[in-house]
Amino acid sequence: MENGILFALIGLLIGILLGTIGLTLYQNSQGRNRRALAEAEAKSIIDSASLQAQQAILKAEEKAKQVTDESTELALRRRRELDREDERLQRRREDLDKRLERNEQREQALNKRQSALDRQRAELAKAEEERNEALQRIAQMTIDEARAELMQVAEKDARNDMARIIRQVEAEAREEADSRAREVISLAVQRLASEHVSEIAVSVVPLPNDEMKGRIIGRSGRNIRAFELATGVDVVVDDTPEAITISSFDPVRREVAKRAMAKLVTDGRIHPARIEKLVEDARNEVDQIIR
Repeated sequence: MENGILFALIGLLIGILLGTIGLTLYQNSQGRNRRALAEAEAKSIIDSASLQAQQAILKAEEKAKQVTDESTELALRRRRELDREDERLQRRREDLDKRLERNEQREQALNKRQSALDRQRAELAKAEEERNEALQRIAQMTIDEARAELMQVAEKDARNDMARIIRQVEAEAREEADSRAREVISLAVQRLASEHVSEIAVSVVPLPNDEMKGRIIGRSGRNIRAFELATGVDVVVDDTPEAITISSFDPVRREVAKRAMAKLVTDGRIHPARIEKLVEDARNEVDQIIR
């Protein structure tokens, strides 16, 4: 009997212990499930919030880009409008300047015309005064005195006309004589050149160094072509040290070219515009010598 009660109590205790353990395990299992659900829900909330934040950021960036693009476009349109306005103002200023210039020119022309009219009036008044004085003198003269006065005036006019004609004839004669003298000298020199072609058909211009040859030739030969075109001679650049040769059967052209080349070498500024200037100076010098 006592053993049965003991076994019953032990079984009861074991049952209570097992129930307690099972209840504890069940509660722990339920807690883990609730925690997992809470964590999943929290993760879902975080993911949703993150997605919403990303979407909000994208929308904000798109809005900012749109505002920036609109501002940029507005600024560009404003800039173009300002540029067009500046162009209109510039054209208006140019038109005003042209109008002012035309007005100034018109005013200058009117002033010149007025000055010319004033001079004409003064000359007419002077001529009228002289005519009146002449008429008064003639009115007081006898026929013989009037005839003598007219003869004196006619003689004075004739002398003035004769002096003018003489000056004109002298000028024409000097010009023709100079031209004829140049022709005679040129023909004589050419005749002499034809007899001694090998001796005087060329002229040599000394150079300070051989580098000057490259400067005389110029880039792509533009300087030497400009020189030959301006002088009508041939320029020979060969292996002769520190010298170039000018070739032409026309002694006048050759002398002009020689002088111009020497001036270029001394001056050191060698380009087509300078070549034309110095060739013209040399030509004037040779013309003075021939005269």
